[in-house]
Amino acid sequence: MRRIKTFLVDDEPGALNALESMIIAESPQLEIIGCSGNVDDAYVQIKRLQPELIFLDIQLRDQTGFDLLNMKFEHPFEVIFVTAYDQYAIQAFDKNALSYLLKPMSFESLSRVTERATKVLLSSDRSASSVVKARSVFKDRIAIPHGSSIEYLAEDELIYAKADGSYCEIYLVDGRCRTLSKPLKYITSCIESPDFFRPHRSYLVNTAFIRKWDKADGGNIILKDGTLIPLSKEGRKALAEYTLK
Repeated sequence: MRRIKTFLVDDEPGALNALESMIIAESPQLEIIGCSGNVDDAYVQIKRLQPELIFLDIQLRDQTGFDLLNMKFEHPFEVIFVTAYDQYAIQAFDKNALSYLLKPMSFESLSRVTERATKVLLSSDRSASSVVKARSVFKDRIAIPHGSSIEYLAEDELIYAKADGSYCEIYLVDGRCRTLSKPLKYITSCIESPDFFRPHRSYLVNTAFIRKWDKADGGNIILKDGTLIPLSKEGRKALAEYTLK
């Protein structure tokens, strides 16, 4: 039997080493070809190594495993989530992921999920990979870590986002403001709707909430709640093109 190329992602070195040791001892059909402790490094390595199976922790410092899945990959792979978090979320993940492991894991649970992975990956009639399924479930949603939980926001819940150094503030239709320990470009990369634009390098705005374009004093846009958003030169050009569509 050929061995399945396997990649591990976990931001806790102890947990990563434990998982690697358990796989080596319990699942010889899996060949560990690499591991990583953060999303950006994992993305580079996965693109290069092209594993068939990924053990993926959900909470990765100030990012999540879903941030990684939202990135573009040219090759298919299966995902086994590894988590110590919200069991209600686990129930949802189990419907779409290949499987999951709950920390602290046992040899029995590892054996169960690796046997399932082996059957799926060596099957000649494989269906869509779990990463495709997960993307379909969380399509048009933005993952926002909040304490020990992760909130998934629909794009139309967002009025605007404002950069604050390496952080950003997200203002929602229900009046809440979420502070995210990621730059504004993270939110921009998650948005697929054409109804968002950058009026200024520090802002991303949902055009559905724009009430007025004030061209005086260099230009501003006024939102329905009265919020004033500055317009840069590029922002004025983009707004003009959007208005004249």
